[in-house]
Amino acid sequence: MNNDKIILSVATTGSWPSKLQNPGLPVTPEEIAQAAVESWREGAAVVHVHVRDEAGKMTCDLSRFQRVKQLIRAQGCDILINFTTSGANWPKATLNWWPVWPALPASAVGSRPPLPRQGRCLGW
Repeated sequence: MNNDKIILSVATTGSWPSKLQNPGLPVTPEEIAQAAVESWREGAAVVHVHVRDEAGKMTCDLSRFQRVKQLIRAQGCDILINFTTSGANWPKATLNWWPVWPALPASAVGSRPPLPRQGRCLGW
């Protein structure tokens, strides 16, 4: 019998994909939260969360992070939330996070070279 334990982490949106590429991609706070809760019900322990603006573009809007967290917790879900700014070059991106501070915050500042911002990742 294998007694190895794993921690399953899910990334429900990614930072670059769009609804145009995948119509099932969760982009609203409600869709992102629902995907997180469904993943938790299937055994995920961690959810890596990017939030999107009204146009579906990546954002660091604190109110969107707050809404996602509220929606997840309102369903009794205790998944570890890993909010991320994706290393975005938004100077105020991580200021004032205390109201929504996740268990596993992420800000990939300086961990990779800059990627082209034409809406697609060309690799590094």
